[in-house]
Amino acid sequence: MKTDKASSLFRDISPAIFILLGWLVSFLFAVIFTSQLTAFFGIFRLLPVLLLGGLVFIAALRLFFRWDEGGLLADLRQRGSVPAGTGWLNWAGWLVSLLVFFLVILLPLIRWPYSPISDVLHWDAGAYHFPKAIELYKSGTYWDLSIPFGEYPNGFESLLAFGLLLTKDETLFGSAHALIALLAFLSIWALGWRYTRLPGGLLAFLTLVMFLSGSVMIANNPWWIVVDQAFVIGKNDLFTAAVVLAALVFAPIGSRGQPAVYHLPGLAFCTSLILAIKPVGVYAVLPLWLPLLYRWGKSLWQREGVRRILLLIVFSAVVTVPSALWIPRNLIVIHTLFPPGVWEYNEWSILNNLTNPYFYNYLPKLFLFVLGVTGGLVVLAALGWLGGKAIKSRQLNRWLGLPSPGQALALLVLLFSFVVTPQTAFYGSNQQPTQIGWRFGVALLSYLFVLLVVLGEPIIQKVLDWLNSRRWTMLAGVLAVAIIGSGLFWQNRDLLRIYPGNDIVLRDQFREPVGVDGYFSAYDYVRRNIHNSVIQIEHGLMYYVYGENFSNQPTKLHYPLGLENMVAQRDPQYYVTFCANFWTYQPEDCPDYLESPSFTERWELIYKDDYGRVYQRR
Repeated sequence: MKTDKASSLFRDISPAIFILLGWLVSFLFAVIFTSQLTAFFGIFRLLPVLLLGGLVFIAALRLFFRWDEGGLLADLRQRGSVPAGTGWLNWAGWLVSLLVFFLVILLPLIRWPYSPISDVLHWDAGAYHFPKAIELYKSGTYWDLSIPFGEYPNGFESLLAFGLLLTKDETLFGSAHALIALLAFLSIWALGWRYTRLPGGLLAFLTLVMFLSGSVMIANNPWWIVVDQAFVIGKNDLFTAAVVLAALVFAPIGSRGQPAVYHLPGLAFCTSLILAIKPVGVYAVLPLWLPLLYRWGKSLWQREGVRRILLLIVFSAVVTVPSALWIPRNLIVIHTLFPPGVWEYNEWSILNNLTNPYFYNYLPKLFLFVLGVTGGLVVLAALGWLGGKAIKSRQLNRWLGLPSPGQALALLVLLFSFVVTPQTAFYGSNQQPTQIGWRFGVALLSYLFVLLVVLGEPIIQKVLDWLNSRRWTMLAGVLAVAIIGSGLFWQNRDLLRIYPGNDIVLRDQFREPVGVDGYFSAYDYVRRNIHNSVIQIEHGLMYYVYGENFSNQPTKLHYPLGLENMVAQRDPQYYVTFCANFWTYQPEDCPDYLESPSFTERWELIYKDDYGRVYQRR
């Protein structure tokens, strides 16, 4: 093809998308960093958050784009433009990817709850994620550990609470999840763009196909969990994975034969985010700092550039330490990092069950696939590292893009981070067949996808060269991208529908009326009749008893798990309980203690249906 206007038109779109990633990371960092500081000092209010957050955001942007410590930005600027002749395919990849991702992923999330996604609130969201956000919004502090898992970090919840400060309701909850999904997509794409020399539009299209593959096929699909987690409102697993993947983008890990450049501000921002979101993410992110710590320690030992190194250390500490303020909070309040009840969840991790026979009773094919591919990539990286005439690694690299040792080590770190995460092997009991918790492995699976693209880069490049050899073959490639993208859109077209009635998910756990006397359920009775009261709730979701304008104060009276006596518990005026299975929505027998004299002497029944009961203190 003699001319290629599309190549000229779109040659700068990839740097622009990377800039978007930088803006997004900086914004999320500013919001959550500011929230941690203000919540620690008890001033999480609109004005302090906006003023301090605005300053932090401006500083973060300047640092991200003007301080290229590590040389990553300079390295990406030197990357060549789209190869001549592939511009039309690159154009098609970008157009299809951005349009379909916006329509199928971002728009339904932004519209939530008026879209078909998350029509039933996940238990964790209603039991503690949403309540933690509401408590932060109402109290302005995160020092109250009496709410469920109040001792956990609250980075995800502070993002939701920031939306509450702006709108005073859940209007921006869906938008917050849209930003998380966008961060995941951009981070996966950026890893591919950094590790390969493939056109950015093609990489975006491949990322889109992987991201949405779970909406087309789940069986034998390693990446089905990605889109599944994108549509789970009120959970932080995708957020954790997205931040880990973003940290890998900025880490000192390069492709084979390329310098291990990095970007210190980006890596520091992501480390700060992961410290505030989920502790287990530290297993994946902290090892990324080891090469830098080694270099800095060596320079200090040799007394070379001491002032510069100290500046880098101080900057890293200032950015990351405030996001770990929940650690001294826990040590002050409950005298331990986590209470005993939380540590019990570690018993259900893969790592803690390697000697458990039940773990091997049923090993899913996907788990074996991940282990096999991971092992294969590590072997290929070792072959490339050893080099030499004996294994002819250069000839092998002509057919396969051998991963670098750094990429292989990062993959192993992600695998370790996955297997050490609580509840990755079992849930509830480790005396049953294995139940792999893939929602904790999104980062591992996504990075595996990126390295498979790296592995296939030489083959993909040969296909691109063939497509570029004739005009009709390139047009056929463009048509194929358009057809696949249209198919993904058509498969998910129902997500564009608007369901006004789906706002019930914000008010009630049940989809159909289960109450009596005109009430939808026991939750509805509470919302309509009880205000500005402390309500103890058992076997139900705290979120739904806050009532209008979050006026009530829910409590469960047994948090922190195992150390509830160390925290002042709220004195309940009402008691709400449900005799139903949350997962099947079928009524069950109520516990006997509800009929015991010790209970009835204190509590008077004021509402009852087949599913729930409401009591008032006598």
